[in-house]
Amino acid sequence: MVPKYPRAAIFNFDQSGFNYEIHSQRTLAPHGTRLIEVQVNAPADMTHSLTIMPIISSDGIVHKKLFIQISGEFPKFKEVFKAPNIVTIGGTTSMMGIRTLKVLY
Repeated sequence: MVPKYPRAAIFNFDQSGFNYEIHSQRTLAPHGTRLIEVQVNAPADMTHSLTIMPIISSDGIVHKKLFIQISGEFPKFKEVFKAPNIVTIGGTTSMMGIRTLKVLY
């Protein structure tokens, strides 16, 4: 079968999500304890995450840019690492959608 499009024009987009800080759902406390405190680096790290999306063509070539979407307002207080091959945006969620693709292309 002859392909309609060249292999270099067919892309695979895969999203991988990461939480800033991962916590266990288990604790060591006597059964029935009503309040169990945990220690975290920052409370926002428990609820904020980021998603990366590498793009690879079907001929095995990695796209020239890596896309990163961060949940929450970004960047507001921190200096962000900048590189020519990384595109970073913020959003209300770390899941990527149509708006993300419009920024990428």
